[in-house]
This record gives sequence, structure tokens and C-alpha cells, in this order.
Amino acid sequence: MQRVVGAHGASPVCRDVVPGILFLVALFGIVTLGASGASSGFDHLIPAGVNVTAKEQRLVVAAAAYGAGGGAVTTMIYYLLMACSPLLLIIGGQVMIIATLAISAALFFHAAQTKAAQNLDASGLLIASAIQAGMALLILLWLCCIRKRIAFTAAVLGQVARTLARLPELIVLQFVATVIAVGYACVCVLAALKANDLLDEHYESIGVPRSGWSHLALNIGAFLALAWGGLVIVNISFVTTAGGIATCYFEGPAHAGCRACCGSLGRALSFQFGSIAFGSLIVAMVNTLVYIIRLGAEQARHTDNGLLKLIFCCCLCCMQCFERTVEWLTSYAFVYVAIYGTSFLSSGRAVMGLLGKSGVGAVATSTLIDPVLTLGTLLGCGAGCALGYVAARGWNNLSAPDNFSEFQSEVVMIDNIVGIVAGGVAALAVASIGLAPVDAGAKSLFVCYAEEPQKLALDSPALAAKISEAAGENRALGGGGRAGLIRA
Repeated sequence: MQRVVGAHGASPVCRDVVPGILFLVALFGIVTLGASGASSGFDHLIPAGVNVTAKEQRLVVAAAAYGAGGGAVTTMIYYLLMACSPLLLIIGGQVMIIATLAISAALFFHAAQTKAAQNLDASGLLIASAIQAGMALLILLWLCCIRKRIAFTAAVLGQVARTLARLPELIVLQFVATVIAVGYACVCVLAALKANDLLDEHYESIGVPRSGWSHLALNIGAFLALAWGGLVIVNISFVTTAGGIATCYFEGPAHAGCRACCGSLGRALSFQFGSIAFGSLIVAMVNTLVYIIRLGAEQARHTDNGLLKLIFCCCLCCMQCFERTVEWLTSYAFVYVAIYGTSFLSSGRAVMGLLGKSGVGAVATSTLIDPVLTLGTLLGCGAGCALGYVAARGWNNLSAPDNFSEFQSEVVMIDNIVGIVAGGVAALAVASIGLAPVDAGAKSLFVCYAEEPQKLALDSPALAAKISEAAGENRALGGGGRAGLIRA
């Protein structure tokens, strides 16, 4: 395969044109329906009985602003920590998971003992405790098996954080894509409501009562449209980030600059758009299938058929695992789309080849980096909750009357809770969006090094030596060095 990124990259070629055209046609229909639904007003979107005062709106906005600011500052500090101490964060992420599972196991066991002392059945709690403890032990065993990968992943994580710090455009693009995806979701909701009104009018005109199957079909179609469009928008940002990081890998961070972001974004919106639409459609179809099974499981909950509940529970569990696997494989396929400009199916075959050579390395990298991002998101959420509480307290101090009574203290407590929730949600969103490019960058760097390790040795010998040393590879970088490093 010939790459399309870097100074000597090949000219990109349009791939998967048909899925791209289908998406644009579907997008035109959804936007048309959504605009028609918006013209009828938004009053019917507000649930009956909901009455939010202007004071409450200002409180939520103020707390969310404080929380978003706290999440942004925490994310910037976390990028600095990832660049300077990635190994410490990786260890901290794993400790967080193991400690959470161990505490959950202890709590379940304590609850089981309490029930047993009351002569009640505690078998379910004991099973839950054993599962949590077993998962903690499995994670410890997995860390022992991939202990040589930890230092290598830390080197990769640190390099990605430093590159993204030099290319903040990629982080800004992630926020822009999220805002567009939220706007698209609103349009989808309006389009679904408009389609529902049109169906009601059609059945009324022919004098036939509307069946429940039409409702189900409309819900499934609306969910598929929502998932497909949202995934396309987010994956454009993912492919752009992967291409930008790959450009820095092949040209060096000092020579990439904004050109890397603009070139990668241009390819994602043109030559690679069809492949992005195709891969996103596959994931959206799997998401929709899981949604259908979840609807069936919700219906089964209201029945007395235990076997039916068990079947739906097992199906839902298996499909959710399949869904996550497809999403993970698709993300690596998008990395190949970004770097080599191949079609989605060709990229999928390349991913299978990569996993055949270094599948354990890819899985290990994900299992080590994902908890780091989760830890950063939780820290941002915590900062947002604290600042939301500060905003609520300041708001209450400013708006409290002189004749403040004990009864009004309950109102103040509710306002504090609202401030904490609003600040935490805003910070959680900002932190999760701000850290999302790290995942794309790590996967891109992994693929680049797996496919062309010699390039790093030529352009960045210091980083190559650091990664080689971290992986326990003492030989010179080359074919054997690549195998030992990626598979370690």
C-alpha cells in the first residue's frame, strides 16, 4: 500500500462513491423533513407540566459555564501530564479500575452478609461479588502478561499528547464535529416528529387506524438515520486526526503544522468521504440491531416468561460485545483509510493482516490507553462539579433576600444540587471531547510504526530509541525490531 500522507505521499483517489452519495441523499431528505418540522414550532417538544423559570435557567447556564471552564482547564493540565508522565497515568488508570472492582466486590459481599444475617437469600449478591473480584484478578493477570507493553504504550501516549499540543486544531475540530453532531441530532428529532405527523395524516385520510408496526418501523428508521449521520460527522474528525498524526510521523512534528490538519480534513471531506460513510453505515446498522434487541428486552420485562427474559438478556449481552468489537475494528480501518486512502473493505483486510501480526499489541495498547482517558474525563467531571457548586453558592448569596428563612434553605440545597449536576455534565462533555483525539492519535501512531518502523528511526532517532528501549528491544530498528516491538 502507498500512503497518501506525508511529503512524498501519493495522490488520493475517490473510494466507495456509492455509500457517500447515498448518505448525501439521505441527509437531504432528513434536513428537508427537519426544516418542515421546525417551521411548525417547538412547543410540542416540551413535555407537559415542565415549567423552568428564568432564574433556574440562569443558574444552569452559569453552573454549566463554570463547569465547562473547569473541564477545559483540567483537560489542558491532563495533556501536560500525558506528555510528561504517561507511565504514571497508565498505572493510575489501571489502579482505578482494579480498585473500583475490588470495592464493588467488597460492597456486594457486605450486602450479602447483611441479608444472610436477616435470613434472606443473598446468592445473587454473592455471585455479583465473585464476578467483580474475578474481573479484578483477570485484569491483574492481563497486566502481568503485557507488562512489557506498558513502557512502550507510555512512549506512544506521550508522543501523541505532545503532537496534539502542537496541533490544537485537531482538538478544536473535535469540538466542532460534536456541535455539528448535536445539531444533526436535533434535526433528526424534528424530522422524525414530522414523519410521524405525516403518517398520522395519511392513516386518517384513508380511514384506517394506525398500527403499532408503523410506529416501530419509524422509530427504527429514525434511530438508524440518527446513528449513521452522527457517526459520519464524528468519524470525519477521527480520520482527520489520524491523518494529521500520521503526517507528523512521516514528516516530523516540526514540519507538519496546520498544513497537516488542513490536508487531512480536505481528504476526509472529499476522497475519503465515501469510505467514512460506508464504515459508519456498518456500525450504525449494528447499533440499530442492538437497539431493536433492547426494545424486545424492554417488552419482555413486562411478561412473566422467565425463559424469554433470559434469551433477550443473553442476546443483548452478546450483541453489545459484538457492537464494541465492530466499533474497535472499524476505528482501525478508518486509520488505514486516513493514511493510505484505501477503500473501507481494503482497509478492513489490512486491519485483519495487522491483527494477525500484532493483534495482542493492538489490544494491549487500547486496554492501557482507554483507562487513562477515562481517568482524565472523571477528573474533569469532578472539577466541573466543584465549580458548579461554587457557582450555585455564589448565585444564592447574590439572590438571597434579607429575610432568609429555614424553609428557603431547602431551595438553596436544590439549587446547589442543580449547580453540581450542570457543572459536572458540562465538564464531562468538555473533557471527553477534548481527550477523544488521543485515541485516534494512538491508533494512528501504532499503525504507522507497525507498517513503516524505519521511518521513525530516520526522522526521530531519539524517539525511536526511546520506544525501542521501552519495548525491551535491543536490536537495531528493522524487520526483526518491528516484530519484537509491536508483538511484545
